[in-house]
Amino acid sequence: MTKIGSNAQFSSAGLGITYVGDYAYAYSGTVEVTGTTNPVTMLSFQTGKELIKAVVQFHYLEAGGNDLNFFVNINGIRVASQSIGGAKEYYHSPLILIIPPLSLVECSGLNIDAATARDSSVTFSGRVY
Repeated sequence: MTKIGSNAQFSSAGLGITYVGDYAYAYSGTVEVTGTTNPVTMLSFQTGKELIKAVVQFHYLEAGGNDLNFFVNINGIRVASQSIGGAKEYYHSPLILIIPPLSLVECSGLNIDAATARDSSVTFSGRVY
């Protein structure tokens, strides 16, 4: 967890979460989601002592024609999932989630059609209370 002042300018991609004032965000950057039985981790972080009202948005970044499944787990429990068909659409509506304090949040993806890696990403942003 990174905490910086509210007047700083900062953006990064990776597994972690960043807090700026009353907001929190995490960007996975481009992640190759493959077709295995084990989902690929796109984001994984522990939240702080505050509650977060979050918007989670998965993105399939290429028109590959494969179907991808994306998952959000909180403290090891699957709380949301989305399926995105590459031939049909590139994104879905965002997921709106309440993240409890001191939670392990994991976002992951799985290419269910093939072992081919498909470029994908996830964005997480929210208000901290």
